[in-house]
Amino acid sequence: MKVVILNKSNTEHDTAAHNYARDFERQTGKTIEFIDADSAEAIEIAKIHDIMQFPAILVTDEDGGFIQVWPDMQSWPTFSELSYYTR
Repeated sequence: MKVVILNKSNTEHDTAAHNYARDFERQTGKTIEFIDADSAEAIEIAKIHDIMQFPAILVTDEDGGFIQVWPDMQSWPTFSELSYYTR
């Protein structure tokens, strides 16, 4: 499975998203990839998975198939919950 954070740089939630990912890595030893929400890749991903709010955590299978999304930072999973999806 693949876990990414679709994130817009220099926004009010940018620092919080990076802090979440940094703390996640410290506690689990696993990393979360960031994709700039303004990139062509992120725009396509957001369109496919109907993501309209950033930052958002997206989990897909290896082929890009949808597994889970958390579009609202207030509802982001605990580190133990997210750790289940990461390798």
